[in-house]
Amino acid sequence: MIHIRFTSIILAIGAMCLPNVSFATAPDYETDILPLLKRSCYSCHGPEKQKSSYRLDIRDIALRGGDSGRAAIVPHASGESALIQRVTHSDPDDRMPPANSSSPPLAEHEIQMIAAWIDHGPVWPDALAGKLPEQKPHWSLEPLVRKAAPQKASHPIDAFVRQRLEDRGLAPSPRADKRSLLRRVYVNLTGLPPTPEEVEAFLADENPDAYEKIVDELLNSPRYGERWARHWLDTIHFADSHGYEHDLARDHAWRYRDYVIEALNNDIPYARFIREQLAADYFYPEETHLTAAL
Repeated sequence: MIHIRFTSIILAIGAMCLPNVSFATAPDYETDILPLLKRSCYSCHGPEKQKSSYRLDIRDIALRGGDSGRAAIVPHASGESALIQRVTHSDPDDRMPPANSSSPPLAEHEIQMIAAWIDHGPVWPDALAGKLPEQKPHWSLEPLVRKAAPQKASHPIDAFVRQRLEDRGLAPSPRADKRSLLRRVYVNLTGLPPTPEEVEAFLADENPDAYEKIVDELLNSPRYGERWARHWLDTIHFADSHGYEHDLARDHAWRYRDYVIEALNNDIPYARFIREQLAADYFYPEETHLTAAL
């Protein structure tokens, strides 16, 4: 409390020490004030950099102040304005602009001019008020919008992919042969290549839905959950031991691993999957087999 009072006294004394220069009319913001702010203040409080979240190129923020919560420019009261108090501070470490700044300090008559501008209004034309760039919400917070798929392919996903390729002047890769297509889908969904027998059976299948049947078979295979469970287990840093200094074994860690695999193979909705791991005993008290999720 004593430190705060002492600081307030120093700031008040600094404001009282302004040179006694009389301004019969208000200094003009555009010709008298703005050039001074750009020269001596914008390097720390301008469009490129805003220390303490304070900037002098936007009128609303310049008047309101930054993180300190104190009004930086108090109309008709330069002595109460933090801006004047900071540029006249008796302590070189607290005076603005800082001694190590590349911006030149304000001369006494320039400080007096800014003070007079504040005491006369301050008049800050709307045309020079400046405005913050429009802040769009993060994409994840924007409402979902269903877009009509471009009429470029039989499947909507392919249509969107082709549209993006065309927008960038690119062409799709050549269509994969059946052997390559089978290997890709096996590795993607199970992490393993097909056996020679599975390859021969697929190549011999002339039905137009042969590929769709393979996809359904792999999605229904236990190998699918084993493959994709790894992504979740890596995310939550699953391990069979504690690791680091005390690498003690977790004898029953496999129960959680098997739970994740089973959840994926049973196509558990994501919202429920999270609830089961956060508080299965609360949300599903009768389903005791979910103890492994906790």
